[in-house]
Amino acid sequence: MTNNHSAEKANMAVNLAAELHMSSASHVTVLQRHVTAKQVIENILFHEIIVIQTSLRTFSFTFILIMSLLLGIYRLKFNSFNVTYVMNKLSRKQRKYRKSV
Repeated sequence: MTNNHSAEKANMAVNLAAELHMSSASHVTVLQRHVTAKQVIENILFHEIIVIQTSLRTFSFTFILIMSLLLGIYRLKFNSFNVTYVMNKLSRKQRKYRKSV
């Protein structure tokens, strides 16, 4: 993903340089060159924002998944401890009942 992303940024920069060169060759005003450069830079920034949003979504999904797994492991361990404790208590009661009978 990063190589593709870097290639896209490089391609946008090449396009920007080509557009600026063409605009200077055709004697376009400085304002129009500035507007062209501004549009290309806005496109690059918009692309960066989309990449950042995607990575944040991936991070939040991964974080929630890991926290759910940790909570599940904790609860499984906690519940198995409780089950063991209850079974031991029941077996003690059964032993006491057998001794009394």
